[in-house]
Amino acid sequence: MLDSQQRTEAKPSKMIVPIICLMILVLAPASVIGESPPNFADLEVDQVWKDPAEGGANLSVMFSGDGMKMLLSGYGTPNELRIMGRDMTTITVLEPPADDYIVKGSGWSTTDKWVFVFGRAAGDVNDTFWVYTVHSIGPARDLFENGTLPLSALDSALFMAEDAILAIGGRDGNGSSRLLIFETDPVSLIRDIPSPGDSAISWMGSNGMDLILFDAGGHVTVFSTTDWQEKSLYEGESLPPTDVDVTTLPRGDPWLSSYADGTIRYWFDPEAPPEISSNEYPGAIQALAWSDKEEVYVVAVKDPEGGSELICLQYHNGSMPDERISDIVDTATVVTDIARHPLDPSVIIVGFEDGSIARYHLTLRPNQRPAVSILSPNDGERIEGSFVISGRATDDGGRVDWVKVSFDNGPYKLANGTFEWTFAVDSDEFDQGTTTILVKTYDGFSASETIKITITTPYEGSILEPWPILLMIIAIIVLVLTVRWRRKGLREG
Repeated sequence: MLDSQQRTEAKPSKMIVPIICLMILVLAPASVIGESPPNFADLEVDQVWKDPAEGGANLSVMFSGDGMKMLLSGYGTPNELRIMGRDMTTITVLEPPADDYIVKGSGWSTTDKWVFVFGRAAGDVNDTFWVYTVHSIGPARDLFENGTLPLSALDSALFMAEDAILAIGGRDGNGSSRLLIFETDPVSLIRDIPSPGDSAISWMGSNGMDLILFDAGGHVTVFSTTDWQEKSLYEGESLPPTDVDVTTLPRGDPWLSSYADGTIRYWFDPEAPPEISSNEYPGAIQALAWSDKEEVYVVAVKDPEGGSELICLQYHNGSMPDERISDIVDTATVVTDIARHPLDPSVIIVGFEDGSIARYHLTLRPNQRPAVSILSPNDGERIEGSFVISGRATDDGGRVDWVKVSFDNGPYKLANGTFEWTFAVDSDEFDQGTTTILVKTYDGFSASETIKITITTPYEGSILEPWPILLMIIAIIVLVLTVRWRRKGLREG
């Protein structure tokens, strides 16, 4: 154990490290603060296929489960169904179930064995549901012959469990919205479930264990696929009533849903409320899809001048707002669908309202941060009265959106200019002594490292500044000790 004298002498040594650290912080030159830059996405159109008959409309795209084929609806004519290879060559144009058949929805079965379509023939009062056998394509087969489908209008459909189960959402003869669950071999109804809020079921999806429904009333309902009992219901007061588009990552989560008010929601657990994106756009999200590259997704939003704007965003798992990591790609025509290629995450297929289709390539590269420097004042400079902070900003991409200045970690304020910038300030606004100036810039994709310098302002009412006063005090102490030492020497002599 240390005695009292040892403890007293040990105290100064314990203070050495923090004192040195404090001196380093005070005396350090301009420093930088920041995080690693995000990726930058280049989204470039590779090829466009115009509607061959110039009569298509509202093109939708859906890849088969194996990624080798695409099902196009609205290419050629508004109600045409066409199967194309991954090289964009036509495999077959499906014969419509009936003359003047109006297609309301279509898709692949789970095993890619069937292509299904539902809609209504001209003059009919009820919708019908048809399937095509893909390996031996021929005329469509009515899965519910002789009017056995107990729904008059269909809204959505989904095959599950290796095509053994079929879920269909629609309205019955009384106008009530319902979810019907069928076994397919043979076709038999096993559950009839009222839709929450009596709203049209806009979209269905399954993660294997659950069936998830998004409806036009803003409800998200989860059913167990073992007993078809409702597991959860999310009503979401702020969810808009229409225009929902949902996309999932191949591994299943998070799910993205987009809405008419320009918001996007992330669903990590269908049984829990979603996270809401801070990226809100002025108008409806027209389409979206995961790219499966570094958790990047592509969004189509309405262009105020016509057509659409394609934007790439990088998902940050809720740790920070999603960042736009691409330039805005303008399209002359309104986007109606976006699909990620299952076998090549760099390929994005986009459908348009005029029935045309385009292939885009998505490449990621590290975005080089912009840089900012302070030319005046110098680090450690003494400042009195009004002065101007000035500097420069640079960016490899030739873009600087803004430069901002902060004092003593306070709120950042916008400087004048970008590549050459200034910020006028009065030192009387600062506390006397040392003031820290921080500056950062932004290129539209990532922020620069933050540059930091310090300045000093004089103490009001003092004839002498602090350091000369301190030196004078030290000199007086030394003088007093010297006099005492000499007097002591004389007495001893």
